[in-house]
Amino acid sequence: MKRVAVMFMAVLLLMTAAIGTALAAERAVPLKDSGTFTADTQSTLPGDAGAVKQALAERSTVRYRILIVDDVAGESREAYLDRVLAAWGWPPADTLQLVIFTQANYDLYFAMGADFAKAGMGVPDMLKQIHEVYLPDVRNGDPALGLAKLIRALNARMMPAAGLTPEQVVRSFYGWHLGMFSHTDRAFSGNTLAERSYRQSPYLTAGYISEVDATLAQMDATGGGADPFLCAQNHPEEMSFETSAVHGDTATVYAYTHWTGSKKQLTVTLRQVAGQWQIERIACQK
Repeated sequence: MKRVAVMFMAVLLLMTAAIGTALAAERAVPLKDSGTFTADTQSTLPGDAGAVKQALAERSTVRYRILIVDDVAGESREAYLDRVLAAWGWPPADTLQLVIFTQANYDLYFAMGADFAKAGMGVPDMLKQIHEVYLPDVRNGDPALGLAKLIRALNARMMPAAGLTPEQVVRSFYGWHLGMFSHTDRAFSGNTLAERSYRQSPYLTAGYISEVDATLAQMDATGGGADPFLCAQNHPEEMSFETSAVHGDTATVYAYTHWTGSKKQLTVTLRQVAGQWQIERIACQK
């Protein structure tokens, strides 16, 4: 009986030591700083860091809290996120909390403020955005660009189009469209067009979306073609905008594409649909 008691005590001591080691190894949650990013790692996001900076600077109804951390050994990433939320508090209504684990192939975990649910953006929708927008660039070795695209996609999804002027709608649409492409690869090579993500844009009428679908289907069948939103194969160096006229429920905005030594005009026609302005046609300069 004494021997059994000794063995029991030995096992208990081993278990206590193991638990103590695990607790000691638990990674402390960093203090939340006042900026967008908090780093709990020596790693950074490789790739197009400029795209992330620009995406975060663009007009948005969403605020972001982003924590970059090495993979947490001996603890599930869900448990680490729970400890982050316990230390930092649940995100405010307009805020999205992102935790990116650099040593786990830049796996991304999130917590959404209440505004996302009000806008009809649930967890399945967020997971879909991550899989379709963020992860392709992670697999291509550019998680920074993937994060920038995710931010822009969420900004576009959460931006209330109601209340915007025709020119603001056009500016917002082109800011989103151009921003989805890499800063270092401005050629017409996919993204909003190849991924057909323009179909979810709140800035386009349903009829115009169908027209663009038909245009791209024809391009796929024949080969070649230009970006129907820009009337060009390459992205411009910059764009400018000018409101031409507003008559009742229709409006015209001129969008100008600028390259070194050249400038082209796009005529953008908008119509009010359910109280908000939407683009129903983009005509190229003849």
